[in-house]
Amino acid sequence: MATTGDSIDRCLDCIRQRVAQAVKLRDSSAGTVGRPVKLVAASKSQPAEAIIEAYRAGQRIFAENYIQEMCHKSADPVVISSCPDIEWRLIGHIQSNKVNQVLRVDRLVAIETIDSIKIAQTLEKALTARNKTLEAMVQINSGEEDVKTGVLPSDVIELVRYVRDECPHLKLTGLMTIGRFGHDWTTGTNPDFLTFIDSRNNICETLDIPLDSLELSFGMTADFEQAIALGSTQVRVGTAIFGAR
Repeated sequence: MATTGDSIDRCLDCIRQRVAQAVKLRDSSAGTVGRPVKLVAASKSQPAEAIIEAYRAGQRIFAENYIQEMCHKSADPVVISSCPDIEWRLIGHIQSNKVNQVLRVDRLVAIETIDSIKIAQTLEKALTARNKTLEAMVQINSGEEDVKTGVLPSDVIELVRYVRDECPHLKLTGLMTIGRFGHDWTTGTNPDFLTFIDSRNNICETLDIPLDSLELSFGMTADFEQAIALGSTQVRVGTAIFGAR
């Protein structure tokens, strides 16, 4: 159940403080020292009231996993009137037959889950027809888990090249991954995160892309501080803000 009012306000304040502290402690080897970290409120399964309370507490960026849920919330008249500067980001898997539906979302800023040339092609065609541009992230399945979507590390350079060179209506801003759940940090760094960083480095070297030009979206409630230490520039936090779903 989501928390409301002062509870969400307090939770957001706590998360912001933790993010700021993690940024201060970030190792120079991360390659992102001095860069701010974007806090994205992962609002899956949360009611409109919780989104409005988080917005009133200063949060502007929200992300949804399911297209239908995003469409419903973004069209809620109370959300529209109460949150005029809200930004929506899709962090769930997108299928080609859902592209037109998601592009109807008002104030949609980014799709972070591009994982194939096919979906990039479909998005580019639909955006061209609308004369619209969206931020885009390529999702990497760093752990090569069957239960997760995302392009494999071995195929990511081809996909990034395609989005950059062939999709002018998709503004490539970075890369996204979801680390393996339940990693025991006392045993060392999450290997999925290390693979993700290596993938970024390989992409930038191969395609001659400046390291600091790609955002890195990884880290959630359980591990966002560790992700920031490794170079994350965007963390997706849900439970720590809203409470258990």
